[in-house]
Amino acid sequence: MKIGTRCALVGIAGAAGLAVVGVAGYRAATSAASAAERAAGAGAARAEVMSADMAHDAIRADVTEATLSPDAARRADAARAFREHAGLLNDAFEAVLNHPLPAEARQATEEAREHAQEYVEVAAIAVEAGPEADAALLARFDRAFEGLAQANERASEAGGRVAGAQAAEARAGVDGALWQVLGAGALGLLAVGGAAWSLRRAVAGGLAEMGAGMQRLASGDLSKDFDANRSDELGDLARAGNAMLRELRTVFTSFGQVSR
Repeated sequence: MKIGTRCALVGIAGAAGLAVVGVAGYRAATSAASAAERAAGAGAARAEVMSADMAHDAIRADVTEATLSPDAARRADAARAFREHAGLLNDAFEAVLNHPLPAEARQATEEAREHAQEYVEVAAIAVEAGPEADAALLARFDRAFEGLAQANERASEAGGRVAGAQAAEARAGVDGALWQVLGAGALGLLAVGGAAWSLRRAVAGGLAEMGAGMQRLASGDLSKDFDANRSDELGDLARAGNAMLRELRTVFTSFGQVSR
C-alpha cells in the first residue's frame, strides 16, 4: 500500500472518529434534553398545583368577606375578587392537565379539579347570599374547602413524585450522554492511533532497510540488493537502487576486465 494511501487512511480514521463522537454527542444530547424537558414539564405542573392552592385560599377569604362584612361596598369587592380567583383556580387546573402527566398524577389532578368545581359552586352561592348565608350553607362551604385542600395535597404529592423521578432521569441522561461521548472519543482515538501506528511501522521499517543498504553501498559492498518486496514509494526507491547496483556491478566488472 502506498504511503500516501496510508496517510489518507489516517485522515479518514480521524474524520470517522470525529463523526462517531459527533453522532454520539447528538444522540446523547437529544436524550438528555428530552429528559430535561419532561422534568421541566413536571416541575411546571407542580407549580400550577401550587397556584391552584393559592386561589383556593383566596376564595375562602372572599367568601368570608362577602358573608361577614357589614359594608356593602366591601362585599361587592369580595364578589368581584371571588370571580377573578375562581377563574384563576380553573385556569390552574387546566394548565396542569395540559402537561403530559403519568396516570397517577393525572388521576389525582382530575379528582382535585372535580373538588374545585364543587367548591366554586358552593362559594358562588355563599357570595350571592352574602350576610343571609345560613349556617348550613357555610358548613357545606367549609366541607368543600377541606375536600379541595386534601385533593390539592394529593395532587401536589403525586406531582412531586413525578418531578423527582423526571429530574433523576434528566441527571441520568446527562451522565449517559457524557459516557457516550467519552466512549465514542476513545474509539476515535483508537482508530486514529491504530492507523498512525501502522503508518509509522511501515515507513520506519522501510527507511531502516534503506539506510542499511546505503551503508553497505557506501562501504563498497555491492553484493546485496535492497529489499524491494514492497508496493509503496519505498519499494519504488529500493527498485531504483537495485537498478543502480546492477549498473555499478556492470561497471566494476568491465573495469576489472580492462585492467587485466
